[in-house]
Amino acid sequence: MKKLVYLYLTILILVFLFVACAGIKNNVRSKQSNDIVTNSVVSINNKLKNAQNYLEKRGYKIVSCEGVVSSYELTKDKFQKLPYAQIWKIQDVDADKYIGKNIETIKFIVKNHPLDKFPGNNKKQTQVYVMMVDNSIIDGYSLPGGRIQSEEVDLHI
Repeated sequence: MKKLVYLYLTILILVFLFVACAGIKNNVRSKQSNDIVTNSVVSINNKLKNAQNYLEKRGYKIVSCEGVVSSYELTKDKFQKLPYAQIWKIQDVDADKYIGKNIETIKFIVKNHPLDKFPGNNKKQTQVYVMMVDNSIIDGYSLPGGRIQSEEVDLHI
């Protein structure tokens, strides 16, 4: 009878330990997931702040930030396709240096940009796209922010 009691107690203790360990493991997983999300949010906020500071140092007044609007791996094939061919053709950096890298583009609406005076730019604002690799700004491009009335041209990418 004592052996049976010890057996039941042992089983009960093992079940208790198993349940307790499973709960701890789930809490660790949950904390790891929360840490990943937190780190991602911090990373995005750092990128946005970095890009915003870059534009403000150039004298632009930030009207709004739409955040990361595109993210892609730069490949030789992308140079042949629109809109990438147009975008990379006007950059001041050597695009070959960024092949195989993930390019993130952050969109801002700004004022005090030369394109604010573009004919037909009724809003007197400019769309500015800042291109980044990791947390470093590599270049960017701009488009008039308002609808162009004088021409039937779609300047939006």
